[in-house]
Amino acid sequence: MSISQSIQKPQVTILPGAVAILIILAGLAMACWLPHVITQPASYGNSTRILNGDIFDWLIIPLVLFNIFMTMGFAIIEPKEARVLLFFGKFSGVMMDNGFFWINPLASTRKVSLKIENFESEQIKVNDKTGSPIMAAAVVSTQVVDPEAYTFNADDTEALVMNAIDRVLRKTVSLYAYDISGSHDANEKGNVCLRDDSEEISARFKEEIQLIVSNIGMEVLDANFTNLSYAPEIAGVMLQRQQASALMDSRKILVASTVTVVKDAIKSMESITNGQESIRMDEKTKAELAANLLTVMVSERGAQVTLPLS
Repeated sequence: MSISQSIQKPQVTILPGAVAILIILAGLAMACWLPHVITQPASYGNSTRILNGDIFDWLIIPLVLFNIFMTMGFAIIEPKEARVLLFFGKFSGVMMDNGFFWINPLASTRKVSLKIENFESEQIKVNDKTGSPIMAAAVVSTQVVDPEAYTFNADDTEALVMNAIDRVLRKTVSLYAYDISGSHDANEKGNVCLRDDSEEISARFKEEIQLIVSNIGMEVLDANFTNLSYAPEIAGVMLQRQQASALMDSRKILVASTVTVVKDAIKSMESITNGQESIRMDEKTKAELAANLLTVMVSERGAQVTLPLS
């Protein structure tokens, strides 16, 4: 999800820096030339006084001060940087071009960085869908796309973003189970869990953060979890549960394979192969053979042969 850009063009006077320098130099040259414009010459002996108090002499000081004031309008706008312009407290547009410019000194400017910025949250403890305490943290990459909204819609944009990450992280973690194995939702189709870190969860997390930060002119480029784990107080118990679940799954596979082997063994004994006679067994003998084979193959220790004394 991205937000639309509504950039207002500058409404104040902006000139290329080189043009402004030429204008200021011309003004200073005029200030140096004014004393030589004599409308009321006053002679003292054989010399003529240059500064004789006429109107052109009085224009020197304001002209010099005006040119000094003009130099306050120079600004260098670097790449990935914008300037928000205010003219006597009124918003007057956004300067997005980069380079050396002269901006009306009566207009105040505010710098806005357009570079990508990462916000990483601290670890927080949240209960997941099953009520298990989870330690969670996330990192969000953002970029300013609307400098006007970024400047005026929040006093502290960083605090707003961090607060949004915290709220959305708590909400997202509480909607899903950390691990669906062994939970009451394990057999339902379409379920996702936090441990899998699915695209569905990440997309929802990113979308809900975007809804908040779009009010301050920011776009969320990426949002991912940096930490998802059980809280320390239940981590040991959950590890034992995972081990028990893995052991049970392995036992099921072993028993299913063993039953297949036993069936094939009994079937081979009762069939004729390579001209040899088959072995006929009653149901009791089959049951004893199957039990012995299952015991040998499923047992964790090797089978020990014992001989009856009688």
